[in-house]
Amino acid sequence: MNLLFVHDHKFHMDKNGNFYSGGGLPSLVWKRYLNFFDKITVLGRDGGAIEEDLVMSSCQNVAFYLLNKPVILPVSKQVKKHIEKLVVRNDILIARLPSELGLTAINLAVKNGKPYVIELVDCPWDALWNHGQFLRKLYAPILYLKIKKAAKNTKYIHYVTKIFLQKRYPTNAKKILCCSNVQLPSSCENILDSRKIKIITEKDITVGLIGSLNGKLKGIHIAIKSIALLKNKYPSITLKILGKGNELNHLRLAEKYGVSDNIVFDGVVESGKEVFNWLDNISIYIHPSYKEGLPRALLEAMSRGCPCVGSSIAGIPELLESPFLIEPGNFNELAFKIDDLLSNEEKMIEAAQKNINTSYAYKEDVLIAKRASFWNSVFKDLKKVSSDE
Repeated sequence: MNLLFVHDHKFHMDKNGNFYSGGGLPSLVWKRYLNFFDKITVLGRDGGAIEEDLVMSSCQNVAFYLLNKPVILPVSKQVKKHIEKLVVRNDILIARLPSELGLTAINLAVKNGKPYVIELVDCPWDALWNHGQFLRKLYAPILYLKIKKAAKNTKYIHYVTKIFLQKRYPTNAKKILCCSNVQLPSSCENILDSRKIKIITEKDITVGLIGSLNGKLKGIHIAIKSIALLKNKYPSITLKILGKGNELNHLRLAEKYGVSDNIVFDGVVESGKEVFNWLDNISIYIHPSYKEGLPRALLEAMSRGCPCVGSSIAGIPELLESPFLIEPGNFNELAFKIDDLLSNEEKMIEAAQKNINTSYAYKEDVLIAKRASFWNSVFKDLKKVSSDE
């Protein structure tokens, strides 16, 4: 069975025909779907020339079809024709939302009688309405209602949260999967013991954050301001940031607050082992974002025993208890909670233990079983519908 996967994600192609991602869709993601499908066609956007800090997305049995024009509203007839050809050519569609290409592909799948699955990974409302410019604010209710309608009417849907997205975008679907897109090793020995030793013995404090440097949605500016508040008490404190994008605005802000020597940009590393190694060298992980579904980076940090602090938005309260949550944008509260952890080794160790325990529900073998159950039930249902016809 052949799968068409559609999302507005930007991919970059090198001269050898290899495709790269800014980190959101590395090759290991496709391997997850290839457990159930023979071939995958990925429809996305052309991100242009190869840049630094990209990760390989190309994978055996995965083909890429990129649109070289920006997605504007309404989606042009020419773009719709391209999408429709791909929809007809493949057996089933996964539309990762939010995505205008994904929403268009859903409509074309319905038109052509093709089955589709919605993969709902995020809610754009917080970003567009609360933090967007005028045109984005106008677009926010339109996209919100489009996604809400699509989620309600689909037969098959995959939410990455347990509660948040389900409440905001309820569904009448026959088959529902509630499963994060994170990929955590099924077994990792001695993580807690190693973390305890680090907490007790470390002298140099490193605060970590994973997220895109472009824009303000990941709260990097909030993190920088919180480091400025902590610098007097912890002169050698370092904020390390892992992610793709332009560092310039963040460097200017760090200089303004006198912490340019305390900020390190580590670029992008390969998903999996390299990210986990990076996290193992972090004292406290923070996730002060303004927009999320269920953040994979936060779950990865929790799985490595990092004490964590995050914004009280979207799916983050499903992972962290209230003492470790902050109001979005409140850098004073973020600094206070970082200091509260650093001042109490027992609290750090207790947080590490709780985070590791929480991450067990998101281990690879657990999620593989959930995905297998979902897809087997979808295939069974499609076979039944086909035989009834």
